[in-house]
Amino acid sequence: DVSPEAVVAVGKAELMEELPQDKADREEREYKEHIEFLNCLRAIPEKDRTEKQNDALNSDCFLIAHASHDRNLDNFGIDRHHSYYYPSSALHEPFATLFVKKPEAALGLVRDLANHATKGWHQVQLLNRQRMGTPIPITLEFPRGKQEFWGNWNVYSWFLGHLAPQPLDCAFLALNYWAFKQIESGRPTDEVIQAIVEENECCAILGLGLVIALETYDVSKTTLPLVTCQRLWEHDIARCVQEPTRNIDLLGLGFLSRLTGAKAKAQEFLDSRESCKRDIRELAMRFALSREDALRERFKEALALFPKDLPYELEEQRSNASENAAFKEDAERWAGLGDAKNYRKQQMGTDEIAISYKPPNPLTPEREKRFANNTTSLQELTV
Repeated sequence: DVSPEAVVAVGKAELMEELPQDKADREEREYKEHIEFLNCLRAIPEKDRTEKQNDALNSDCFLIAHASHDRNLDNFGIDRHHSYYYPSSALHEPFATLFVKKPEAALGLVRDLANHATKGWHQVQLLNRQRMGTPIPITLEFPRGKQEFWGNWNVYSWFLGHLAPQPLDCAFLALNYWAFKQIESGRPTDEVIQAIVEENECCAILGLGLVIALETYDVSKTTLPLVTCQRLWEHDIARCVQEPTRNIDLLGLGFLSRLTGAKAKAQEFLDSRESCKRDIRELAMRFALSREDALRERFKEALALFPKDLPYELEEQRSNASENAAFKEDAERWAGLGDAKNYRKQQMGTDEIAISYKPPNPLTPEREKRFANNTTSLQELTV
């Protein structure tokens, strides 16, 4: 009510930490300064050194450069183990009240935290490039302009409220809660997606934008870049497959049952969204059968290019034969979903029609066997 900007500033000061590259640079600088200091001490004749100077030269404690970023692969510049934010909830402060009182400030805080963490993740990847590879951004053309996003499957999963530092988990859950409440109140899906995506560089925000589109089956120019981004297909299908097991407490720690009252109800609200049971292929069907000719054709053309524009996440994947084969197999299977000719309709009753998809190319025996095995595995997982 009084000063939301000050609340945002305090939140950033509390939760944002030194970025990995800044930390690596500082440690290297301190290491060099320490070596220079020791050399200066050694230049002093032994008989003229003080006891403190001799202790410094004989000490076993010394700085080790170039090591911390190798040991802290999950340190993205956000306070990771902040006890206040455990267990994660959509109604943790300051996010909850900011979204109610000053949503613009809340959106800015979540965006800045996500961008800071994404920059930290990118720096960790580059600091450990030989082991982890060179990341490639996702570039999408929205109606308002072109945007670049960074991240892999782990970063994409942040919007679900897990695999991120605990404060960021809460920030994304609060953003989820606000976005779905906006949809529920009748705000246009396009507006909500634009509000959360604008100026964001984290690919997790694309995951949230996609599930919001799935919630209302929104077919528009705003959701077209999301549904035609091949990198998102694998991630979103994996999200839907893992949904039945996401909240299973396998270790018996009872972290979910620790949420009570309004926080527990907020989690139930998020878990009950229809989009939890839907994946990107269902939205693809609606684009392929859209009555908007221009939108339908753009979608069809984009999916037809899938086999030629493979969804590399790392530069090193371009020269990997097995990765290319796997990417191309998926791309060819998904490309047919963009063509309305591959869909069939069947009258089910007086007022019901069933729409089914028939792949243009039948599955090979090897794919059929793999499909059968995967189906069995998923059924077991669901149980």
